[in-house]
Amino acid sequence: MNFFINIRDSIYYNRKKIIIIFVAITCIMIFYIYNNTNTFSEENIVEYKEEIEQNTFNNIDQEIENNEEKEELYVVDIKGYVKNPGTYELPKEKRVIDVINMAGGLKEEGDVSTINLSQKIFDEMVIIIPSKTDIKDKENNSTNNLINNTPNININTQTNNNINNKNQDSKISINTADLSLLMTIKGIGEVKAKAIIEYRNKNGLFNKIEDITNVKGIGSSTFEKIKDYIKV
Repeated sequence: MNFFINIRDSIYYNRKKIIIIFVAITCIMIFYIYNNTNTFSEENIVEYKEEIEQNTFNNIDQEIENNEEKEELYVVDIKGYVKNPGTYELPKEKRVIDVINMAGGLKEEGDVSTINLSQKIFDEMVIIIPSKTDIKDKENNSTNNLINNTPNININTQTNNNINNKNQDSKISINTADLSLLMTIKGIGEVKAKAIIEYRNKNGLFNKIEDITNVKGIGSSTFEKIKDYIKV
């Protein structure tokens, strides 16, 4: 009993010191907890900021990759009578007219009357723009070829000429026909029609119908089947 009384008296007489010690301990604990809380928050803020930046860069890189995948480019070579001939990169859905416009348009003497401006481009395509003189020369050569192959004139010349002209008009020009028109020729399917257009774009117009045998996949046997239905 005396032990508890002594403790009570000791606490009573030393109460000021005990209060001071308690207040000091409390302040130390509050200061420690405050500092730890601020440090934790700052570290979290730095980590969160770095994570946001990293995610932002990743999203930008992903968006760039997606755009590159969506926009596939073809390289096209355009020559002849355009203002700025050369090679150009265009999206694959573009057409011949877009290449001409990108090359600055036609020169004054350029002539696209024998070119399918609506044709879709393909990779490594070559477009040759002729001049008005080139077209006229080819027309004259074609006329001369017909004259040289004309049989001796006789009483039926006028009638024969009319028949020949009619037959000539019904033939399909392998220099100007587009894909769908070429496919109407008996013996020419889609593959051979595309080969004709590709050959024409790379090498220029055909000078005579026999030149079509230079197209890959069209041999002498195919030519015999189609020669009566085509013209240059």
